[in-house]
Amino acid sequence: SKYEHVVSYNPMSTVKSGRKSNIHTYFEWAAVICLQGTRDKKREHQFHTFYLDGFFTIVAGYGECSNKHAGVSISFALNKFALNNLTQISFPDNKKIQGRCLAVRTKRPGKDITYINAYFPPARKDGKPCAIFLLVRDWLLQLLWSLP
Repeated sequence: SKYEHVVSYNPMSTVKSGRKSNIHTYFEWAAVICLQGTRDKKREHQFHTFYLDGFFTIVAGYGECSNKHAGVSISFALNKFALNNLTQISFPDNKKIQGRCLAVRTKRPGKDITYINAYFPPARKDGKPCAIFLLVRDWLLQLLWSLP
C-alpha cells in the first residue's frame, strides 16, 4: 500500500509484563505506533530504545519531577523504516514535562516526516489550561519552529 498507517493509543500503562508486546502484535499492520501514558520511568538517559515484535521503539519515560502516569513512545515498523531513516530525536529538557513529549524526524526517499507524540494532562475543572499543558504546548511550538 502507498499509505502508511500511524496509530496513536493510550494503553493506560505498559509496565505489566507482555503488555507492550500485546499492543505491538495487535497493531502489527501499522508503520508507526505512538503510545501515551505508558508509565515507563526515565532511565539514566532522556530516552531508551529496544526492538520488539518487528518494531524499533524509542521511549521517553517520566522523571522525578513529572507525573508517574506519563511516559510516551514511538515505534517504527522495521519493514518500513531502516534505522538510518531515523535522523533526529527530540525531547524536552524541562524535568516537569519529561515523559510527555517525544519527536522523531525520519528521512526516506521522497519523504521527510517528523512524528510527534504528546501526552497532555486533563483539563482543569474551570476550563483553563494547567501549567503542564502550557509547558508542553510551548515545547511543541519551539520544536515546530525549528523544523525545516
